[in-house]
Amino acid sequence: MNDDLSLIRNDTRLAALGTLLDGERIGALLRSAGHEVDAARVAYVRYKPHTSAVAGVFVSDGRGETRAVHAAAYPVAAHDKLDKLRRRPDLVLADDREHGLVLALDEADRHLPGIREARRRHPDLDAVVYKPGRRWVGISHSDGVVVKVHTLDAARAAVAAYERVAPHLPTARLVAVDETLGIVTTALIEGLPLDDLRGQNAGTRAATEAGRALARLHAVDAGTAPSRAASSYDDASDAARAVGALAPDLASRAERIARASCRAIAALPRPTRTLVHGDFSADQVVVASNGTAHIIDLDRAHHGDPLDDLACWAADALARHDEDGSDGLLAGYRAAGGRVDRAALAPRVAVALLRRAVEPFRLRIPGWRAHVERILAHAERLLVDPELPGLAPTLTEPGAEVIVHRRGRRAVVRVPRPDGDVYIKAVRPKRFAGVASRALHVTEMTEARTPEIVSADAGLAVIRQRSVGDRTLLEVGADPSSSADLVAAAWRQTARVVAELQTMTVAGLDEHGPAEELRATRKAVDAAVTAGAIADPSRRLRAVEDALDALGDRPRVLAHRDLHDKQLLLPHDATAADPRLGLIDVDTLAAADPALDVANLLVHIELREAQSLLAPETARTVRTAFAEALRRDERLTAATWSAIPAYQMATRLRLAAVYALRHGEGRAAEAMWRSADRRMNTMVR
Repeated sequence: MNDDLSLIRNDTRLAALGTLLDGERIGALLRSAGHEVDAARVAYVRYKPHTSAVAGVFVSDGRGETRAVHAAAYPVAAHDKLDKLRRRPDLVLADDREHGLVLALDEADRHLPGIREARRRHPDLDAVVYKPGRRWVGISHSDGVVVKVHTLDAARAAVAAYERVAPHLPTARLVAVDETLGIVTTALIEGLPLDDLRGQNAGTRAATEAGRALARLHAVDAGTAPSRAASSYDDASDAARAVGALAPDLASRAERIARASCRAIAALPRPTRTLVHGDFSADQVVVASNGTAHIIDLDRAHHGDPLDDLACWAADALARHDEDGSDGLLAGYRAAGGRVDRAALAPRVAVALLRRAVEPFRLRIPGWRAHVERILAHAERLLVDPELPGLAPTLTEPGAEVIVHRRGRRAVVRVPRPDGDVYIKAVRPKRFAGVASRALHVTEMTEARTPEIVSADAGLAVIRQRSVGDRTLLEVGADPSSSADLVAAAWRQTARVVAELQTMTVAGLDEHGPAEELRATRKAVDAAVTAGAIADPSRRLRAVEDALDALGDRPRVLAHRDLHDKQLLLPHDATAADPRLGLIDVDTLAAADPALDVANLLVHIELREAQSLLAPETARTVRTAFAEALRRDERLTAATWSAIPAYQMATRLRLAAVYALRHGEGRAAEAMWRSADRRMNTMVR
């Protein structure tokens, strides 16, 4: 109860919140209304600060009978909300008008109209789950059934999900459906929940069997199964807000977890979509007397990312203090052909943990706040990258926000400072010296501002740098309010940046010639082929190989090697007369072909147009401004122009493969794929 005190004190509009959260006080209120009550247990709470609180309460009368009770608290002035419950006086058990609290039988729940009929059909039905306004579950041992009462829309979705998934899993038989009342009845599986078998050989065997069954489900083509509307970002953001509503001092911590996990997921290849369970955890597995593991509760099955099911299971195990709770499941999953990418799984488990963070409060677990903090700590540890020792300490700094996280490779964290944001780059220790050296390599540039190095820590493998701009070149071009003059000027300055780079020393840098470019292209294409994201690329790869081979011996100049419109920044007050371009992410500096950076920038203009990030007119403006400035710059030699078509071909094919793996980028990938089919004959000359 102590954890509830701050909520009760701060929520002055819900005068009855303290009673609703306390089973003893609910029991006392029912007794004062003349009801025989032995005990009252608050089983589930939904709480909106200053707005409402509803609870499912199980009340026993001392004679062995237990009923589910709907408790609702609203601001005293919200008469309409409470009056909806009062319309059924035969179902109202207690009405505290002074404090805005009504206690009624569960049958008064207007969102679950099937509860009364379910009891009529099965008189010995025992309620075991009651989440007001969402779901009610009862068991009839005499009839051998489990009866679920949903909202009407949820019932229809649950039946459709069951019909899609049931043929592929050992599960409970569907007995009856009444969509007019939201009632779904399935056969009762006599057995034990897997939760009750944790730590036993039977539990390990059942988890392994469940993993095999899940792998079979994930091998099924999802067909026309609907996708969830909510994204990982939506889930994580909503969950972070829910944590903040209960514990405002934990809000920023939850928000950091949400941002970091979603950025990590966004950086991963686009997953293959399959049929998924949608809410997979150990309490969804019942082990029958013959040892068969049955997977139940198929209500949320949909077309989604198979890793989300594994993440859901892992998060549930961690939340229950079971650090090894996924071992048996993963063993069975892999044995049946399921693929598990640990790096891709970790941020998804973090999101799943964040979604569970408020469950200890909702389920009225004593000392719920400590449980919430422990769940957040689990999520934070998952987001800590063991290959990047500097990331974890960086995230403890006030206001720290993960901007980029390529697990096992690098991360960039923004930390606000009164004198300007600082960006902290965390890399693998073995790469630190090279990254630091490259950062120093360009500090004398005059055509672009480069980040000032505030500090470098070889022990943690982190570099702190000051910001050199506020908006990327892409953001400026995509913003309809940006003047055409500013956009054109920024791209002309980009040409001058490329030209200056090519005049600087390449001493101490790795070489990146046609052979290395082909190798990088093949690597990207192979990843997309392995994931099943693109068709046979062999013809296109041969064309790229032929074009690069034909270049022969080429000069080497300083190149960024990953130069595009998100590596160039402008300040908010940039003007056409003074765009003040900033250059970032020089980790990839190399002694490369003079055409490499130019080709990469030109193809990224095509990509942005295909993504509808640059309007066609803007794309023409930037292409023209960039090309004309390149032609006029005497620092660029004839060698730059001759190789551009070959490097453009390689870049298009590489981007087609990269974006084919990114969710929601199918159109852009297809545009690059089609363009890679053609050898462009009209290039910048």
